[in-house]
Amino acid sequence: MDAHALPGNWTSTANALEAQAFTLDGALFTVDDYSPDTSTVDAQRRASAADRLIRGAANRSGRGRLRPDGSMRPVKPPRAQVLTSAEDIPPGVESMRARTMVTEISPGDIDLGKLGTLQAAAGDGTLAVSVAAYVAWLAARYDADEALPRTLAAEQERLRDAARADGHPRYAINIGSLALGVAEFLAFAENVKAITAARRTALWMRAWAALVEAGAEQERYGVDAQPHQIYLRAIGALIASGRAHLADLNGRAPANAGRWGWTIDDSATIGYTARGERLGFVDDDDVYLHADVAYHAARKFAESSPSPLNPSKYAVHKMLQEKGLLASTAKGHLTTRKRADGGNPTVIHLTVKALDGE
Repeated sequence: MDAHALPGNWTSTANALEAQAFTLDGALFTVDDYSPDTSTVDAQRRASAADRLIRGAANRSGRGRLRPDGSMRPVKPPRAQVLTSAEDIPPGVESMRARTMVTEISPGDIDLGKLGTLQAAAGDGTLAVSVAAYVAWLAARYDADEALPRTLAAEQERLRDAARADGHPRYAINIGSLALGVAEFLAFAENVKAITAARRTALWMRAWAALVEAGAEQERYGVDAQPHQIYLRAIGALIASGRAHLADLNGRAPANAGRWGWTIDDSATIGYTARGERLGFVDDDDVYLHADVAYHAARKFAESSPSPLNPSKYAVHKMLQEKGLLASTAKGHLTTRKRADGGNPTVIHLTVKALDGE
């Protein structure tokens, strides 16, 4: 388990990764190299493995399995702390993104001199000895104090609340959990006289500031995975790429037709020709999307993207309402009716700004 022999790899099956994460109870489980795939099948398989491992590790839950006789096999939830290197963020819905902490590393971020020193310390066993001593110190505290688990849980909650107070409610539990680990290791380091009390305080303040800063970066990763944002981006991309269009309320080219999926046709009479299927209508600042047609078009488009649109049509519409993006609804419904092009279709009513993500 060194830099040249990391225990996990994303080419492994989801079952194999779960088994490793169960075996490495309480240890850091590094799964190497999540990278984009050229094959859609490989990409979906890898994304599914990532979702199972990350979600299972965060929830401490494993998959239930039955023996051939129908009895339950022992459940083996991931018990390791999962760390992965990646060229791209594993796809997933917002709930999975909220269970991760993403840290981007750019050229120059790592001090190679310090890295070399730490790699040498790892190679000669220094880091292994320090971690073993830390585990022994924790074990002795557990033996001496039956209330320690409750004390640590209460401290984790306090740190979580402090992270919330700093403006990171969604990722507060992640910040609090990591901060608790830092705080306990620093307490151990002071206890064995590796650092002074002043040094412990300075390192703690530096670590807390770094975790809070990392928490501030997480929101943008979560936004990209929000289903209603995937939906709106898919609709916009379909129109911009000429695979769909919006008409005016009479079914003809709207004002600023080129913006809404129409192209100039001067082969015979100067005018506009619609491109792709019609997803709805636009009238000044209002957009009316066919509830069924737009959802199915967005879902099909998202299937080939890193962020699929998995929630149901109702769930997506509900999210649009919760985010305050629906301009109007019929009583008791998330949709409304709009008389357009001789009909009265069921539509999702947005504004142009909402569709553009503003």
